[in-house]
Amino acid sequence: MVVHNATPPDHPRELSPSQVNAMLATLRDPDGTLHPGRWAPRTQHPSLPPRPDLWPTPQLDEPELPPEALQLNPFLQHKIVGRPPLHFDLRYRTEDITMQGDRAPAAGPNASTSAGPSTSATAPEYPNLYVPRARRHDPRPFTDCFVDGPNGAQPATYPGVPSLKITALAGDPRHEFPWPLTVFAHHERLPVQVADVLNALIANFEERMFHHEVEELSEDRGVMVRQAYWRRMRLPVGGVTPPEDDGLRRVDYLGDATYFRGLAPAGDGEGFMLFLGPPP
Repeated sequence: MVVHNATPPDHPRELSPSQVNAMLATLRDPDGTLHPGRWAPRTQHPSLPPRPDLWPTPQLDEPELPPEALQLNPFLQHKIVGRPPLHFDLRYRTEDITMQGDRAPAAGPNASTSAGPSTSATAPEYPNLYVPRARRHDPRPFTDCFVDGPNGAQPATYPGVPSLKITALAGDPRHEFPWPLTVFAHHERLPVQVADVLNALIANFEERMFHHEVEELSEDRGVMVRQAYWRRMRLPVGGVTPPEDDGLRRVDYLGDATYFRGLAPAGDGEGFMLFLGPPP
């Protein structure tokens, strides 16, 4: 069973040892049904490892620090050379994000729909896992990122901030990024976390484009956007392909540069620049 023990509860309270034991008894019914929602966050118990001190809660009335004064989480940092730490395609879900790890990825955003159990010599120790055809030449394994777990719960910056602005898109031909976004912490007593940023990026780029935005595209860009649209129509997300009348979305504007390459200060003193690229 997995319970959430980090998010501050709406009404903090200290439980006595007897109350903790009573709560533990309610997590599993006699028939084996699990109830993780009955766990009281921030619970202390002798059977649990000590919980580390949390980062300071950002104060809304404190002066807003410029991006250059913030240290980005390594998951979010733009790297000049080398692979990004996250394998993150904005056309998919946060559940599909992978990272370099100790096993091959299961079928997900990188997997071919026709791929079967691997017999490749590059991953003989994983006979029961799907190995994407496009990656069988790459011996470096990937693992799930678990954005909904401890990786996503890491603060996005140090020091923590209550909000984070993304104001520019690297390499965009437009003078101004048409869809800037502000990422807010999902809880008022927590700073912006890695998961908040990744979820906000997906939500921002899955919005549909307006007619006037499509009409303003150059001829070449319009062709690229429509080609990206039909590629996306063939991609199952969570096992479901979108309908052919889904409509153009902001992610189609990116062409084949849908892979997250990190953030860096935009240089305007206001926010961060988003770096995207083709499949690594």
